Amino acid sequence: KSMIPVIISGGSGTRLWPLSRNKFPKQFVNLFGESLQAKTLLRLKPLGKPLVITNTQLKVLTEKQLKDLKLDVPVIYEPMAKN
Repeated sequence: KSMIPVIISGGSGTRLWPLSRNKFPKQFVNLFGESLQAKTLLRLKPLGKPLVITNTQLKVLTEKQLKDLKLDVPVIYEPMAKN
């Protein structure tokens, strides 16, 4: 049996203001050399192929992040925030 790490990656960009914004939430902010999402994806890599769940508004940022990290990770895009 293997583990499937799930990363729920959404947000309105208000919690790390002024660094994060509505169209650039905290998981994409470069802190300590790389983004929080990159740190999480790389940290989970040894556990198995992670699954990212995010919203369609963050599709471009999410795909760029995965491409930059050279990770082939499945992503589910929700049409709207669900809390």
